[in-house]
Amino acid sequence: MRFGMTLMLALAGLVGGVCGCAQLKTHPSIERVAELEAVEPPPCPVSGRPANLLVRIVRPDGPVYFCRAECISRSEQDPQGYRDLVEMQRQMLTVRPRVQVTCPINGDPVTPRRHTDLFGERVYFCSSCDSCKDLYEADPEQYAAALEASYTYQTRCAVTGRQIDPRQSVELARDGPYVYFCSSGCKRIYEGAPGRYADNLVAQGVNPNP
Repeated sequence: MRFGMTLMLALAGLVGGVCGCAQLKTHPSIERVAELEAVEPPPCPVSGRPANLLVRIVRPDGPVYFCRAECISRSEQDPQGYRDLVEMQRQMLTVRPRVQVTCPINGDPVTPRRHTDLFGERVYFCSSCDSCKDLYEADPEQYAAALEASYTYQTRCAVTGRQIDPRQSVELARDGPYVYFCSSGCKRIYEGAPGRYADNLVAQGVNPNP
């Protein structure tokens, strides 16, 4: 599948930068400066404005992204009325880089050591036991929506621009959403001055302060 190899490399920290004109700001102690193409996210199905890829709901057929929380409630009042716009958003997201960060069974951070290549798509699981892999392989359709929701489109650390580590995250609010980092050190740096790195997240379609 299209994301299997990309995901495997991402978790191993081997994927190179997505080249472009926008440049990530870095901490003074970091010499390496990564470049990131600022690609506008697909539109919110309600407002038509660029979606914030931190603002979403997970429906039985997968996640839907919105520009703000108020649009979620409007879409829930008439889900069929926005069906075509939701499908358009999903089609646009298929070409956007993403990284699987959580187990589709229990939502814990994934590890590169546990995975399956069922149907040619590499899917990762948490490190707690083998039961998640077994459950998924027994009935993948049951977990299809959860798998789609297990990805983040924030593929780069906001501090260094390196590939994110799914185990290094900061929860922005209770029960999420999360932003991700390449190391525990970057996580601490961000927590000390989150506003300094907000633009580096916005460049990836992720706005921690909408």
